[in-house]
Amino acid sequence: RIALTKCGFQERWQQPHRVSVGEVGRDGPPPFNPFAVSISTVRRRDPHDDEFVRTYKGTVEPLYPNKAGSFSFPINLDPAGLGAAGLDPRVAPSEPFFANTEGGAAGSYPLGLSRLWHSGVHLYAGAGTEVRAMADGEIVGVRGGEAATHKTLGSRNFVLIKHEHRQKVWYSLYMHLDGGAIDAASAVHWRKKLHAQTVDHVLLKAPAPTFTHRALPAPSRLLAEPGFTTGDRLAKAAAAAAADPRTAIDPSAPPNSEVIKLAAPPDTYVYLKIDNEVIAEEVAADAALGNSIAANGIIALANPIRVCAGELIGYVAAGPTAAPLNTHGDFVHVEAFSATQILNGDGHALLDASAVANAADRKQVVLKLKAAGLVGGLPDEVLRDTDFHQADLPVNQHGMRSAVLKTPSQWELDWKAALAASTTFSFMADAPRDALGDLMNEYRWWADVAAGNGLPASSTVFHFHPIALLLHFALA
Repeated sequence: RIALTKCGFQERWQQPHRVSVGEVGRDGPPPFNPFAVSISTVRRRDPHDDEFVRTYKGTVEPLYPNKAGSFSFPINLDPAGLGAAGLDPRVAPSEPFFANTEGGAAGSYPLGLSRLWHSGVHLYAGAGTEVRAMADGEIVGVRGGEAATHKTLGSRNFVLIKHEHRQKVWYSLYMHLDGGAIDAASAVHWRKKLHAQTVDHVLLKAPAPTFTHRALPAPSRLLAEPGFTTGDRLAKAAAAAAADPRTAIDPSAPPNSEVIKLAAPPDTYVYLKIDNEVIAEEVAADAALGNSIAANGIIALANPIRVCAGELIGYVAAGPTAAPLNTHGDFVHVEAFSATQILNGDGHALLDASAVANAADRKQVVLKLKAAGLVGGLPDEVLRDTDFHQADLPVNQHGMRSAVLKTPSQWELDWKAALAASTTFSFMADAPRDALGDLMNEYRWWADVAAGNGLPASSTVFHFHPIALLLHFALA
């Protein structure tokens, strides 16, 4: 009934070009699948063109695997649901998000309060606010579990997600996340999934349920429970070994099958094989990963974790404690970048600041912004911190939102060397300047994640206003 009313399927065969569904009992012909809709046939022209789904995997594979994904704003600015904002960028207004990022104390994109390039935006929200993935993708790098106040410039916990949209690869970064532990009890799914790799576990090769063993009343049975999908990892019970379910657990189980016991819930199993078809495989614990998690280190995921648009990936951490940053409040830093220039054409000014020698040169920043027509009213070509929030400062804010910034990633740059090489920081004594550079360097993660082949070959990339890029994709 659900397949017919919600999916537009037809019962058996009546019309061409429509999916047909039919009932299959536990003792029916292949595929044996008591917990999912069995697609019995798809008729396109004539009966001799029937395509029969004959295997377990065939019944759980998506019908439209290349369907365009959905999108989500990183945080909900309207948790009360009063209409000021929301999570779905196709229906929620974007202006509250632009206003949030542009009205904060730390600057916006592509210019920060430091009057240096700022490759992302700060979304201001109270500590504990949920942070969500902007698009479907896979997590390729993280740091988690470190106390938000461990360093004075804000939390170093982050999630880096790799996305692909219409054959274009791009990345989204969420920095300054909470210090929630990466463990089996976490409410954040990627943290659970990453922790599962540190113990002996089962890796699913196809969507599958788990089964609870019911011994009484006889005969003994395995009862399907809501399940998991391809790539999920489930911790095995201690000393668990693969077994034939028909011998003692469920005489009615399909032949040539294997199950294995899980760590939780009690007396729960998952199929490794169904009728000689591999559904999941056993994987040994990754001790090195466990050590990295325990040390709150930067982790390049050898096995990226799939996430969906809108999926919870963490929470906004408490704000920085260093003066004067402690007046900024709580926020999450969000940025989007790519190895290629995704946004082209009229309205998308390219700010080429790829020269590493000028990475911390405030004058070069102002000159490039002026040349692109994004700021004005600065005859001395100097932007002071006292000028930064003046209402009469001529800033082409819409142009700023649409700008494309090509620059070395701030998460790879040697800030100590960059500050020392900049004449615009010559007013600082060497010791405090170097100390600032050392502190900024402690937030770098690029080299560690790049070692796991999860990043572009070059750290000089194209940055985009993440909200503007999200709208570009969502409204296309």
